[in-house]
Amino acid sequence: MRTTLIVGLVVALSILAGVFLLHDAALELSDLDPYDSQTDADGTINLAPYLEESLSRSGLPALGAIVVSRDAVLGSGFVGARKADTDEPVHIDDAVHIGSLTKALTGVLAAILVEDGLIDWETTPGDVLGPAYGPLPGAWSDVTLQRLLRMTAGVTRTPQVSAVFERRLESPDRAADGRMQRAELAEALFAQSPGHQPGSRIEYSNHSYALAGHMLETVTEESFEELMKRRLFTPLGMHSGGFGAPADVWGHDDRGRPVAPGPAADNPAMLSPAGRAHMSLADYGRFMQFILARQDDASSLLSAQGFDALFEPAQADGEPYAMGWEVRDEMGPDATVLAHTGSNTLWYAYVWIALEADFGVMVVTNQGGAGTELDAIVWRLVTAHFD
Repeated sequence: MRTTLIVGLVVALSILAGVFLLHDAALELSDLDPYDSQTDADGTINLAPYLEESLSRSGLPALGAIVVSRDAVLGSGFVGARKADTDEPVHIDDAVHIGSLTKALTGVLAAILVEDGLIDWETTPGDVLGPAYGPLPGAWSDVTLQRLLRMTAGVTRTPQVSAVFERRLESPDRAADGRMQRAELAEALFAQSPGHQPGSRIEYSNHSYALAGHMLETVTEESFEELMKRRLFTPLGMHSGGFGAPADVWGHDDRGRPVAPGPAADNPAMLSPAGRAHMSLADYGRFMQFILARQDDASSLLSAQGFDALFEPAQADGEPYAMGWEVRDEMGPDATVLAHTGSNTLWYAYVWIALEADFGVMVVTNQGGAGTELDAIVWRLVTAHFD
């Protein structure tokens, strides 16, 4: 599994010296080489031995990981229990919750609809939703689909927005009718101007993505959830993809307390575009391969220009952010690294993709607050691959 980097990526050796933005060098969950293990019949490396040792040291209920190149699954594994302190093991095909890794899916869906001519990157909420809400106040005319997805729209959590969210969070039907929930959220957002001048700075916002999703479902007259399944999950063969808490594996809070699958185990449906997707490890691997292959795949859903739009970070104050991706330079200034973490407080997921190096890894656990542990595992899977 050892890989020799092309000349332009030799600077990636700096990673091995400790340059990894989120890594806590004090935490080492396993002494094993993740890739020094048996391979399955299809040549995929079984990551279970490494994950088992990491699991025992971390105390997490379960750990899953998948490593891919554009045309192969290099390694995968899922170990542990569906529910803490039980004997029911996870299965490699079990769906996992990916939290804010959903945002990159939403970015791709938007790009598909832009290329279809159904919406444009410069389309404003007023262009699409104006007939329902009337003239929008203040700087909403400067908010665009592109700015919503790049987190520069100035969407903030006002008291009105918080009231809508909390009401749905406390409701037994929090998972019902996401489109109606997003309409309620839009009305609350439009009650006042954006929190800052759109385009001036990056401010992370789940509600920014919820509003973008509402624009997409409005122009297509199809709920965001169904639109995602039809236009992205099905074409990519991600047949386990859906929204809400996975049915079989329990989530756990940051103290390890289990929460039964169901509406109470995830955020309200209004946040589907921002962070409610679930799927199997294999299906998320298919999405990573789609990102790595880009337009080089003849069957790609997007053109070169579409991918360029997805990966171009906002030119604004703040850490570089594209459409559902943190854009990093930890492999050097000429090598693109896309990364993101996601959590609904009961799960934690982390994806790291090096475009030019043709490498992607995603790690997930069914417990919230596990960022330090997952960072150490991603660090190990990345550095061992490039060693």
